[in-house]
Amino acid sequence: METWKKKLSEDDFNDLEALADLYHQVQGMDMAASFTCGFKLGAAMMIEVLAGANDPAW
Repeated sequence: METWKKKLSEDDFNDLEALADLYHQVQGMDMAASFTCGFKLGAAMMIEVLAGANDPAW
């Protein structure tokens, strides 16, 4: 970032910092959504397996 600070004007550098902040926010939201989706999938798989344990075919 120091290199970009030297190369860019003050306004452009402020825009770059704002863009980086937005990128980090989006990345955090994406990671949270991925975790939630994975957790729900795992829970659904556990329910399916446990519900099938009472199946006479076992």
